Amino acid sequence: MTNQFQFQQLFAGLVTPFIFTVPRFGFFVALYPRPHLFHNGGSGNQAPMSILRITEQEYMFLRRIGIAEAPVSMGDGYRGDNRETYTTPADEGIYNYMPDQQAAVPFPWPVDLSNAALAVKEGFLYILYTDRPSYLPGQPVHIMFIKTNISPVVARLVYPTSQRFDIAVLQNEREIWRWSKGRVFLPAVSVCELPPGHSQVFSVIWEQEANNELGLEPGPGLFTIRASNTAAELQNQSIDLRLRIQQPTAAPTAEPGAPRNLLFNSGFEDWTNGTQPASWVGSNIQRSSVPYTGRYALQLGSKPCRPAYISQEVPNVAAGHRYRLVFHARTITEGGPLAVSDFALTAEAIFLNDQGLEVGRGDLTVEAASIPENHYQQYYLKTGPAPPTARTLLVQFTFEPAAHNTNRVVIDDTMLTAF
Repeated sequence: MTNQFQFQQLFAGLVTPFIFTVPRFGFFVALYPRPHLFHNGGSGNQAPMSILRITEQEYMFLRRIGIAEAPVSMGDGYRGDNRETYTTPADEGIYNYMPDQQAAVPFPWPVDLSNAALAVKEGFLYILYTDRPSYLPGQPVHIMFIKTNISPVVARLVYPTSQRFDIAVLQNEREIWRWSKGRVFLPAVSVCELPPGHSQVFSVIWEQEANNELGLEPGPGLFTIRASNTAAELQNQSIDLRLRIQQPTAAPTAEPGAPRNLLFNSGFEDWTNGTQPASWVGSNIQRSSVPYTGRYALQLGSKPCRPAYISQEVPNVAAGHRYRLVFHARTITEGGPLAVSDFALTAEAIFLNDQGLEVGRGDLTVEAASIPENHYQQYYLKTGPAPPTARTLLVQFTFEPAAHNTNRVVIDDTMLTAF
């Protein structure tokens, strides 16, 4: 028989939880959105947003007192009778509340928890969400990260510096931006005691900028927001949330009767700067004045002994359709008589599902010996039928050199068509 207990509120009214047991399977908490906080909320509970497994100890504690009976604290919480505050510049959007405050959390945007990720880890409930599931290039991304102690005991957290959390943005598992990069934190050890039912809440804004050491720039496609708490006890705990950055315009139009090219800036004529082609994201690349057609091409391997890649994500994949990727490539020789061509160029067309996971692919690898040095050559690959779960197609070119390689490769006039 299923036991359940409904609390009046949780996380200042963010969700309504039901806790229950399933014989032989364990203890769970089901979290429901609270409709009045939604853009188009109605009356009554909606379908469960998430069902999370919890420990028996956490279950008994939630049954006994209910999180709503404990005040909500934000920021650093407190230690004994000496309350701490965690202050940052006003434009950081970090909201700090002490445990004795009873006011609801003033969220800076309409809350839609369908854009949320949740996880229960070692007595803590983590929630990570954004103000919307998709964005246009350049739109600010508002991020809220909540960590609540749902165990029956006080959590004692030791912080080696004044930093309390971190948030990173990744694309294709490559880090684009990190909140803490370039910031200075005091090297002072401090202890935060988070009582049962109390929370730490952090809010930041990502302006779609990049600050990574590889020079990667964000481009259209699927991104991962990864949030973590920097306490020594929680170093290996993080939570991920997916979001998408989409092109604002329609795909290029084709001549009547010709196949439609699904790639933007397929001839690499448009550049934000010398290392960032419009509509693409990549690393160790630069604009080339050795095109197949037009004015420019794209060079992979600006540093020829280091890997390079370029990618673009194409939305609205048609299930059952096959795709053909065509491109032109040539080798750029460097080093005169001592030049060495020892690299591989791989072209990939990867089907991704709603979660950004691979569900199918087509690929082609060309060794340096098969790429001419004095003219372009055309290459192509075909995929199998797009799986029913495919939602987007990731087109990617990867340059993989040997340590002694001195040459680069340029590509131009790419074309992706469905058939």
